[in-house]
Amino acid sequence: PPGDYSAGYYRSNSLWKLAVYYVGKKNVEAASLYALRFLDYHPDSLGARYLLGAGVYFENGRYNESLPHLMKLDRMPASDLKEAGIDTERLDFLLGQILMMRFDPRAITYFSRCKDSNPLAEQYWMVLTNQPVKNYVPLLEFLRKHPDHLPARVALLYALEQQEKYEAYADELIRVSTLAALRGESDTGLKVVQRARELRNERPDLKIREFDIHRLSWLHLMESDNPHRALIEARKAISVGDAEGAWGPDQKRAAAVEQLARLLANEEISGFDEARQLLLDQVGKIPDRHESYMMLSLVEWRQHRWEAALKYMSRARELAPNRLDYLFLESVLLSEQGQLEKAEEGYRKVLTANSRFAPAQNSLGYLLAREGKNLDEARALIEEAVQQEPSNAAYRDSLGWVYYQSGQYNLARFHLEMAATLMKHEQTPSPEVYEHLGDVYHKLGMPLRALEAYREAIQVNDGPGKRPPGWLEGIQGKIRRIKGDAGNG
Repeated sequence: PPGDYSAGYYRSNSLWKLAVYYVGKKNVEAASLYALRFLDYHPDSLGARYLLGAGVYFENGRYNESLPHLMKLDRMPASDLKEAGIDTERLDFLLGQILMMRFDPRAITYFSRCKDSNPLAEQYWMVLTNQPVKNYVPLLEFLRKHPDHLPARVALLYALEQQEKYEAYADELIRVSTLAALRGESDTGLKVVQRARELRNERPDLKIREFDIHRLSWLHLMESDNPHRALIEARKAISVGDAEGAWGPDQKRAAAVEQLARLLANEEISGFDEARQLLLDQVGKIPDRHESYMMLSLVEWRQHRWEAALKYMSRARELAPNRLDYLFLESVLLSEQGQLEKAEEGYRKVLTANSRFAPAQNSLGYLLAREGKNLDEARALIEEAVQQEPSNAAYRDSLGWVYYQSGQYNLARFHLEMAATLMKHEQTPSPEVYEHLGDVYHKLGMPLRALEAYREAIQVNDGPGKRPPGWLEGIQGKIRRIKGDAGNG
């Protein structure tokens, strides 16, 4: 978009309009991106926080992300909320549902505030307080229209338990935990599967498979970034799955072994040797399983063993020549090895087959920008990738770097600050984004911000995104030069 991005007012006003626009378009990623960036400028904006918590996250089933924003609003005086045009009864209803999903008794208080004007809130309140319920029409009617609405499904669990319909309750526990896994709601999923575990111990006559308990616990613990506990459940899931004959004939076990290997290669666990051996054993038994070769490549990739990673990825491609993602990953590995011409050729082959393959658009565009050539083509490629995935921090970083290479530093700043905002909500921040941001600030005559960005780059230089040897010395050199310029000034 056009405009003077050096003006803070212009940037924040545009961000707000874009956030509202994308809420209307039901584009969650874009709406959350612009709302978060607006909150960076205006952290006390009640309207923006409500837009983000209620309009973007809750309405799209992203309850864990919704809760902190709604709780901040709940701590504000009612008069301030009213002045900001926030419906406090709706706020209570949303908070009640999220807390109910977490089996938090505070949900009762929130439903009690809005139950007189909301039949569904009244139903939830009655279920949670064990009040006698004549019928469950509001809840059942809502579930008929919205069968995958997680808060309502949790309310159904309460109702089934209250009515002592334990067979249906046992089945629903597994279904709700599975739904929570699909939605990435690990807090709810873990609490529900724990109830299933307890019920199985209390009522061994009920048909709750131990395999399902370990499998779902594994998924939820991975989602909640608990790799060590997830590893325990993963091993049990595979062992119990074998004992119970739970895998079936369609190679689900092979896929589970691959995911176990991925978990072992997690930075916190660093079980690379075991992961490698698991996968080698598997390809010995299933020599044409390309997914195992791809995972072997990723294990080697994690250790920066580029030649081995490239060998296994090439084998995966031989077994599955139509998999564009394998051709793309092979090209990335070639780039990491410094074989830039071959990498560019691979990216272009991917885009010939699928011109809208966003990862290849971004990687080719960034490769061109890094080399300082064909910048117009690079910008066009990355802009299209950003349009497809506006909240992808890597794509924003690439676009910012293209603008930097083109000398358009204010536009570079706009996109790199977007990338930095997005990375605050990711588990694996990239030091390269902060380095690029520092370079832009330096060009714009903002030495203090540049120093701050470079120091942040050093701080996050760990994990999968860790830069190669020699990078740290380069960043420290940039810091020394800025300090030297300031001293000379």
